[in-house]
Amino acid sequence: MGKRSNESVGSIRLRLSVAEILYNACIASDGYRTVFLQSLGVSVGRIGIISSLSTIANIVAPPVWGVISDRIRSPRLCFALCLGLSALLLAAVPFASQIGAPLYILMITCLAMASLFTGPANNMIEQWLVRIDNSGIGISYGSVRLWASLGYAVMGIAYTRILEKLPVSSVYFFYLVFAIPAILLALSLPDPGTAAERKAPRLRLREMPFRRICHYWIAVYLLYTLLNTVPHNWKITYFVYLLNDYGYSSISFGIFMFLSALCEVPALIISKRVIARFGLMRTMFFCIAASVAETLCYALGSSIVYVYIGQIIKGFSLGMSMACSIQLVYRLAHKGLETTTQALIGSVSSIVTIVVAAFGGFALEAMGLRPFFGLISVLEGFAGLVLLAGLAVGTLGLKKPLPEGV
Repeated sequence: MGKRSNESVGSIRLRLSVAEILYNACIASDGYRTVFLQSLGVSVGRIGIISSLSTIANIVAPPVWGVISDRIRSPRLCFALCLGLSALLLAAVPFASQIGAPLYILMITCLAMASLFTGPANNMIEQWLVRIDNSGIGISYGSVRLWASLGYAVMGIAYTRILEKLPVSSVYFFYLVFAIPAILLALSLPDPGTAAERKAPRLRLREMPFRRICHYWIAVYLLYTLLNTVPHNWKITYFVYLLNDYGYSSISFGIFMFLSALCEVPALIISKRVIARFGLMRTMFFCIAASVAETLCYALGSSIVYVYIGQIIKGFSLGMSMACSIQLVYRLAHKGLETTTQALIGSVSSIVTIVVAAFGGFALEAMGLRPFFGLISVLEGFAGLVLLAGLAVGTLGLKKPLPEGV
């Protein structure tokens, strides 16, 4: 990327921050999927099935886009393309929902096809931010990512008002509206890397050392991710039912989106200093413990106050864990295959999600709301214990040193 003036770096930071705000307004729009399906009268069990079907696309799509990104060394371009394609497909969802009730085959197809691009788009922009952070130009991951949280937060609170006037399906039109300027900004920005990455030629597929992707530490992190995928998916998908249990309408979901996203901001601001002092793994364990505490608030709480407390905890832990996890994979992965490694982890996790998303709705119906969230907390704790055990076996038993900075 070369040397740049402070003004130039400031311009990059500004445009990148605005792009993050707009993109996360898109994510906030797609976050209303369960609420949208509820508005159509789709049962909780069928919502789980639809969620699992949409996730099937994420088995193949993330590694494919990861390979493309690592080959052309441009997660920025891949992000712009994925966001554009997902926006077009999701804009078609309201029209598709008018056809074929109650099976909604066309609508489900649009949602599933959009998943070919929504997941990879998120992977691409995260890898892009990490490349910028590690490029040495003076723009940290947290300083930009906090604007993403603010964009998500603002749209969450805005939707509580907007959806009083407009149907829930309108969120997909807003997705397209926000995506267009986000794509234009992304295309106007650089795609930096480290000095070595910038000088390296583009790799041919046969030259990419795929066999080096999976080593012990990646395997341990992958196992943790797989186990944590189950409670993470259930907590996101069925959170609105917790609100309904307290007498809140589903569109009030935006208030809680706002609160949790707003609490991500201070965590992202201090994330670099916290990680520098305590290391990535210790910070990760703190985030896991906080996530368990959040879910216990939902499972054991006696009033809506506990949901608010849980969302505050969620915001702080999620902001910190985002900064940790993306840097952790970046440092554990073989150089030149960071995006592919991240994508493969997400892809394998999607295989688990297919099963658990379909089962989650029926488990909720069978167990009841509070026991269901109690099960989620147990699963989160178990995933953390497995990560701790893998760390102990690797460092103490197998004498495998962790990579520098982990």
